[in-house]
Amino acid sequence: MRNECNYKGYLPYWDNARFSEDPLSSAMWSGAPDSFGGNGIFLENDHGPYQKILPGLANPNFTLPAPAGTGGGCITNGPFVDFKISLGPVAKAVIDPSNKYGLKPNPRCLSRNFDPQSSIGVLTWANATTIVSSPNITALRTNVERLWHKNSHTFIGKEGADPFSTTNDPAFYLLHAQIDRLYGIWQGQDLKNREYATDGPRTFLGLPLDTAPNVPTSSVELDDVMDLGLGYKPRLKEGLPMTKGGMCYIYE
Repeated sequence: MRNECNYKGYLPYWDNARFSEDPLSSAMWSGAPDSFGGNGIFLENDHGPYQKILPGLANPNFTLPAPAGTGGGCITNGPFVDFKISLGPVAKAVIDPSNKYGLKPNPRCLSRNFDPQSSIGVLTWANATTIVSSPNITALRTNVERLWHKNSHTFIGKEGADPFSTTNDPAFYLLHAQIDRLYGIWQGQDLKNREYATDGPRTFLGLPLDTAPNVPTSSVELDDVMDLGLGYKPRLKEGLPMTKGGMCYIYE
């Protein structure tokens, strides 16, 4: 953002808990020129509930459920109202084998499908406190997913809720800055023992992939290589510290 777009500011995070009980009152979704825009227009036949298939898994019938939202269509205000995206969608009710991962050009508007119930009573200060109070990395990962991560995506809906192409929505970066912030707060409470703590399988939910259905899934290790595209393949351990290896940032 700084090198290619001349961005001079900071990367803000989505302060979910501050508006968890009335998320639409947040300036982030106001539709003002300095917001991230609001909800998509309501589509009678395309606002959910959904059962989306995730391609790439050995079990072709594994679906990701999503509740009915309050929009479904293009956003109508804010700075991204004319924003055009192309990749995806990927997780759909029916997968086209010729375009399994949505890589073919598909120009369209940015759509959202706000689900306030995914925020109310969930994205709260109490749950944020539970997350940063997790006694170990296994509990942290479980609490982040159970209490925060999935519901943040589900609240936005549409592009923001597609596990493969969620980055199409600029709000993704604020959402994950908050996840990283909570992780950073937890990590900083015992940096010596938590800076390089790892947990979890190498595949989504530990499920076998269709390219290797009989290969047992295994836990991540610090020297695992992450292929992030465009030739960037850092090792897992390079992404964990906030103040080493070229990283130098903190959250206010």
